[in-house]
Amino acid sequence: MKRAQRVPGLPHSAVTSIQDMSPDEMDVTLGYPILGQIADATTFHSAKRWQPNAAYDVDPLLGSTSTPGFSEWASLYSYYRVYSYEVDVQVTNLDAQPYGLYFLNTNTDPGLSGTDYFDYASGPYCKRSMLSIAGGGSDTIHHKMTVNCAKVLGSIAIETSDSTRAVVTSVPADLLFTGIGVRSATATNMVSGVVFNGVIRMKIRFYGRQNLLTTLSPQAKLFEEERLRRKARPDLHDDGIANQHVVRSSPLSPGVVEQQQEKDRPVEALPLSQTQIEAVVTEAVSAAMEDLALKCVTLSMNAVVKAMANYQE
Repeated sequence: MKRAQRVPGLPHSAVTSIQDMSPDEMDVTLGYPILGQIADATTFHSAKRWQPNAAYDVDPLLGSTSTPGFSEWASLYSYYRVYSYEVDVQVTNLDAQPYGLYFLNTNTDPGLSGTDYFDYASGPYCKRSMLSIAGGGSDTIHHKMTVNCAKVLGSIAIETSDSTRAVVTSVPADLLFTGIGVRSATATNMVSGVVFNGVIRMKIRFYGRQNLLTTLSPQAKLFEEERLRRKARPDLHDDGIANQHVVRSSPLSPGVVEQQQEKDRPVEALPLSQTQIEAVVTEAVSAAMEDLALKCVTLSMNAVVKAMANYQE
């Protein structure tokens, strides 16, 4: 099945395509808006993370923060699976000190090892940036990256495994994470930290629940099979028996129908008299005798020719 492509001119939250799609699945692109502040006055680093392949609950700290438009599609299907996502975010420094900025994409929850994403930032599909002091001219960074879930997971299982899909009221067992880490370049505690604003766009496939139209589709298939059978063998009844001479109902008048039936009725021969029978038999016997005599003459001639040949030798 072909991957659905985004239709030009439609918003990202719109259906991408329905061409070549199975009737019980649909590919859509939905955007989850992100807006907030990263700050911790008790330390010089902090971070924020999301679950981009869990469209039902993108922000693990909020709980059940489904993507706008997700519930509408979820009411039509049973399962979903995220194939790729795009992070498009702008980060601005609010403090009078420079910050190291780390954008992460990983299959391991960075929140399990604290709030310092410094170590993760050297991994693949991650990016480092530097924010100058507030008002310093380079205090804003625009980060945009498209990520293939299979590459982050390290396996094509993102398209086949049950652990990477989920029912529409839950999240997959194997989660991917994207996040923003902030660390003071001078190891000075944060005051206001940084603010961010952006969106996480997810390519989502919904599938698994058929509507009434697709449930009734086998009936149309039976009609098509019957049509092809009648076309191939028009001489068969519905039960497969060859048609005989059957008088069918007709919209014509009774008189016309009777004429048609009379025309279709086979002509019966009149019975022969005794004299006619004897004449037919005599003629048949005479023809047989003539044929037999001709065969006897032929055999005699062949015997004479053969005897003369033997005599000459």
